Amino acid sequence: MDANIIIAQLKEELISQKGFLWNKKNKDSIAKCLNMLDELKNNLPASIQEAGFIISQKQKILNSAQETANKIIRDAESKASELVNDQAILKETEAKANEAIENANKRCNQIYSSTRDNIDKMLKAIEDYLMDNLNVVRNNREELAGGILLNNRNNPNKKQ
Repeated sequence: MDANIIIAQLKEELISQKGFLWNKKNKDSIAKCLNMLDELKNNLPASIQEAGFIISQKQKILNSAQETANKIIRDAESKASELVNDQAILKETEAKANEAIENANKRCNQIYSSTRDNIDKMLKAIEDYLMDNLNVVRNNREELAGGILLNNRNNPNKKQ
């Protein structure tokens, strides 16, 4: 389910509550929770867009590195064909081309790894934020349930 839909449902659930939840003591807490939900909704798409941007940049960098590697290979092959009579130069050129390819591949792997780590950190931060808010909501529900039970015990004639 979409995060924005979940946030909207959670907000609607908080707003639709009556009685104990909306007493003067809890009104500020409920308003704070609603504001936090609005802030979460506003910040969540930006985080997801940022993660998408990082992924798209990773692919551009990998493509650029591959193009650079391909150009180096083409250049090496061109030089090798010109210098086919001189084996020492040919071997040196091939070694440099292979080294350049290896370096380009290493750099691609480093960029890929770094990008994955950054995305993982961002998603972890989002997960932590959502878990904190979920815990707040659960605690509020538990307090609400506990408050209803206390009210019923204090006033046994009152219907639920």
